Amino acid sequence: LWFTDYKTNGLFDLFTDTYLNGNTNRFDFHYNADGIDAWIDMMCTRFENNVLVTFTDYTGVKKLQLELASLVEALKRSNQNLEEFAYAASHDLQEPLRKIHTFADKLRQELAPQINERHHALFERIESATRRMRHLIHDLLSYSEAGIRQFEKEPVHLSEILDQTLQDLENSIHETGAVINKDSLPTIEGNE
Repeated sequence: LWFTDYKTNGLFDLFTDTYLNGNTNRFDFHYNADGIDAWIDMMCTRFENNVLVTFTDYTGVKKLQLELASLVEALKRSNQNLEEFAYAASHDLQEPLRKIHTFADKLRQELAPQINERHHALFERIESATRRMRHLIHDLLSYSEAGIRQFEKEPVHLSEILDQTLQDLENSIHETGAVINKDSLPTIEGNE
């Protein structure tokens, strides 16, 4: 085979060094000329009064490595964008939540003389829902940081998590007539 570009792409200089100085040169090379786009592991050694050149074509492996590196970079960018979104969303959601809490308190104070037990229970549910939403927003932010920082393991009471989840879904459960059967769940080591 005759590859004309080897005279200008640096290969000829390495071959010359091997021939003139007896140096064995081994290197990786991206040959991208003469209609060839290949990654090769090449070695040139002096053999009597000649230069012996051997090479292994690892183009398939190199292309997979480059593709993987590209995907890793895209994943890093995606994770960064997701982290920024979660941070912004969690902070943006805090303000309307604070307003709901403030307006509910004002309404409770203004209606205080007229509030009966049923109204009091509704205000407690609003208060509970805003606390839960605040907790979920905090959890969203923590979840977005899950791959970045280490979390301490702690006892997580799965029965309590299930109860909170069922409370969050209370309206949907009531509207659909769903029947929820549950048993006691264990406490595990993890991060709530």
